[in-house]
Amino acid sequence: LVRVKGKGQPVAVFELLSGPDAVVAVRAELARWDAGVAAYRRGEFARAREEFAAFAAANPDDAVVGLYQERLVGLGEAAGAGWDPVVNYHSKS
Repeated sequence: LVRVKGKGQPVAVFELLSGPDAVVAVRAELARWDAGVAAYRRGEFARAREEFAAFAAANPDDAVVGLYQERLVGLGEAAGAGWDPVVNYHSKS
């Protein structure tokens, strides 16, 4: 989830995996991805790291998992009170 400059409500961003005529990317271990995102949103950072690491091992070319892994650096094991999983962008560049 991201919140862009000038907007109050967060929006979901999706990674294109296929289109009407072709598969863009095939991902193994999609259940690990789903579990990682869910754990991240709940603030269960240790669990999110485990799930994203397993997903990344099966999908070494996936750039999006790296974004989540970067976000998790320095966040500790679990979120504190008031955790907001939304990433806020304050500029349009």
